[in-house]
Amino acid sequence: MGHPGGPAAGVRSLQQAWQAAVEGVPDFTGSTDVLEQLARGGVPAALFLSPPTAKDLALVPGLRAYGIAGESRSQSPEWMKQNLPAIFRSLRAAGAPVTHYKVCSTFDSSPRIGSIGCAMEVGREIFEGHTVPIVVGAPHLRRYVWRGRLHAAGPDGRVLRIDRHPMSRHPVTPMREADLRKHLCAQTTLRIGHVDYQNIRRGDGFTAFAKAEAAGANAVLFDTVRSPELSAIGKLLWQVAGERQMFAVGSSGLTAALVEAWRDLGLGVALRSDTSLPPKMRGPLLVLSGSCSVATGRQLRWALAHGFAGIALRPEEVIGDASFHQIVQATNISRVLLCGGDTSSHAVRQLGLRALTWQANLHTGVPLCRTHGALDIELALKGGQMGDEDFFQVVRDA
Repeated sequence: MGHPGGPAAGVRSLQQAWQAAVEGVPDFTGSTDVLEQLARGGVPAALFLSPPTAKDLALVPGLRAYGIAGESRSQSPEWMKQNLPAIFRSLRAAGAPVTHYKVCSTFDSSPRIGSIGCAMEVGREIFEGHTVPIVVGAPHLRRYVWRGRLHAAGPDGRVLRIDRHPMSRHPVTPMREADLRKHLCAQTTLRIGHVDYQNIRRGDGFTAFAKAEAAGANAVLFDTVRSPELSAIGKLLWQVAGERQMFAVGSSGLTAALVEAWRDLGLGVALRSDTSLPPKMRGPLLVLSGSCSVATGRQLRWALAHGFAGIALRPEEVIGDASFHQIVQATNISRVLLCGGDTSSHAVRQLGLRALTWQANLHTGVPLCRTHGALDIELALKGGQMGDEDFFQVVRDA
């Protein structure tokens, strides 16, 4: 990889040719977290449920970024190899400098389900075999990568290594290895390099990345510890994107890094000040939860003890009943909260939506979105670990 003359060298004008394409693959909750980072950073963005047509793009004019939400987190490598190439090709054809394969900041994945390694292999092939940057830490979510090892705040607020965190007991993709390089080695034969926090702090992260690439790394993991270093990582990534279309893997921390860099480089990005909540919702709040997380369990118990009506559903009893779309359409429900990444991925597809746009901030990582398509409602998608104990009330009363 060549070395441009400076951090902004080779960068195209945001006003003329910029857009960032985001493939929100793991689940819809993580995709809306990216949507929040872009929108609050002043980047008009939308999240589509499939590669957008011209008609879809006309629903939300003026976009400078868009995403395609997916469900790879719950799928096999065989499914990925069959379905991801077409999506990646559509994103590459859009001409965006950055294509971001969104992963959860807890990086939960396995060789058989939600393989991030497999997705990297597919994306790398579509994007001409270039080295893939990996940015997982997201300080705004209290998720950190230090010396290649992932740490995350637990339900009690303590920051734990991920193999000592409740995510180590995830029922489908338990995170039993904190070293993300070792974790990926169980999913792919790609060589994984590393850029240490000290390289980033000293300002020689680009040199470290180039050395790792020259040494044969197919992908390079970045330490992500503090928010102040995000801009440096973002500038490095934007420098790479100035030379070639970049395929990168990361959490919403990668998005935050790019937004910080664009702002510092004076590329027309400014923090939005219109973050107030919309008028109070017209009808009742519907909460649908399929999450098994400790955090969501606490939220459910709190809600039931504070006036929420609970309906326990057995999946085998509702299969074949009226669709989620019909239920929402037939009632005066105007706001819906979905809990759990996989729950959100499958439930949203029943609503007949084409796109989501950011409307307001509810909680870090859980924005309130406006739907576009068959229904006009407000929608919040909550990852299992997100939100305080009274979060359902926060969504209801906002």
